Amino acid sequence: EEPSDPCPHCGSLLPQTTLECGECKNTLPYCIATGRHMLKEDWTECPHCTWPALYSVFSDFVSSGDTPCPICNVVIDPASVALVKNPNLFAKLGDSSGGEV
Repeated sequence: EEPSDPCPHCGSLLPQTTLECGECKNTLPYCIATGRHMLKEDWTECPHCTWPALYSVFSDFVSSGDTPCPICNVVIDPASVALVKNPNLFAKLGDSSGGEV
């Protein structure tokens, strides 16, 4: 059975790869490094294209300093990856989240 994480909108537990919440009916943003739905408390973005990623995964993913973003293909400086507090869950993909860094 697939592990579950809370919906970033309503908190209902969902399988990690589910991208639509059956409870609140919202489409869920997904992590560009894993394909799993995003978690409000583990949110970051590519500093170049602003697509969302799970901070705990993306920071490791780019830690070598020569890894490109899977979306924009720009090499990411690991120091530029920051945890986003209060992300805008309704931002269009590729737009800035408007959250606090």
